[in-house]
Amino acid sequence: MAVGHALAQSPPASAPPEKVTTVIEPAKDGTTVAAVWKTRTALAGKKVTLRGKVVKYTSAVLGVNWIHLQDGTGKAADGSNDITVTSEMETKVGDVITVTGTVVLNKDLGSGYNYPVLIEHASIVNR
Repeated sequence: MAVGHALAQSPPASAPPEKVTTVIEPAKDGTTVAAVWKTRTALAGKKVTLRGKVVKYTSAVLGVNWIHLQDGTGKAADGSNDITVTSEMETKVGDVITVTGTVVLNKDLGSGYNYPVLIEHASIVNR
């Protein structure tokens, strides 16, 4: 798992976080979680659209909601199966949503919370 993923709320110990293993069809004109990780340098500062399942959610931290999305692409071993998204909009664990936001690289929030890739200020469309 990528550094910084611990910022999001973890489910109770009795319910480990779900891992999405079935590929969720990307949004029209969208991309995948794995593709964002793979091409993150080229995508820095650009808007992307992703569709995935909310596997973790923490509201109102540093003025935004923190969402972990998975779409069944990427590898759990290197964290490329999960992307962190910030949004002023709300969602909940288990929702399949489409987000559009700006790719930011190497976001350091201090206290050990470093994000190699993050999608910020995302709008959310529930589908």
